[in-house]
Amino acid sequence: DADRSDPTVTDDLGRTVALERPVERVISLAPNLTELVFAAGAGSTLVAVTSSGDYPPAVDTIDHVSALPLDFEAVARKEPDLVLATDQINPPGDTETFDALDVPIYFFSFSSLDAVFDALRTTGRLLGTEASATARADALEAELTALRSRTDSLSTSERPRVLVLIGDDTLYSFGAGSYVHELVEIAGGRSITDSIDTKAPTLSEEFVLTEK
Repeated sequence: DADRSDPTVTDDLGRTVALERPVERVISLAPNLTELVFAAGAGSTLVAVTSSGDYPPAVDTIDHVSALPLDFEAVARKEPDLVLATDQINPPGDTETFDALDVPIYFFSFSSLDAVFDALRTTGRLLGTEASATARADALEAELTALRSRTDSLSTSERPRVLVLIGDDTLYSFGAGSYVHELVEIAGGRSITDSIDTKAPTLSEEFVLTEK
């Protein structure tokens, strides 16, 4: 939750984060958060993004830092006003090191698709682009509703089996509880990893070939 008039905000881990406003220098430690910052109309605040981030194309002109493992020194050298992280990728225990460095870090947690839209609006409030972020979130929700209306009537047999991978070097995917499965369903498919207990499973080639 973020109120621009309040010097403190509460992140999705329930942590109180102290901010100095305006927030003008931001580092994103996950590709999806980088996209949220741009979607919120605050791309110009980014001084570094994770080394795995390659979208939107504008990130090519922004410095990249390692997030896995996290290069704390590189982050600190950028003197960020705020670091954005997600417990999907970044270890919450890193907050202790950031506290020692006196660098504010805000954690997002995405338990549902609605949480993505909430995060977009929150990003706007954090970075001073609330109107742009809200308008973008509203437009995306409307597009999603329209798509859902076209696919809701599809039977199970009509839906193709879909595998979503984070990368193809190591076969990281999404397990039970991820909003990714909801996206696949809305698009008209069936996710084949939605029943795996692990949040971010590493798949074997055998599994992929067997389940395709």
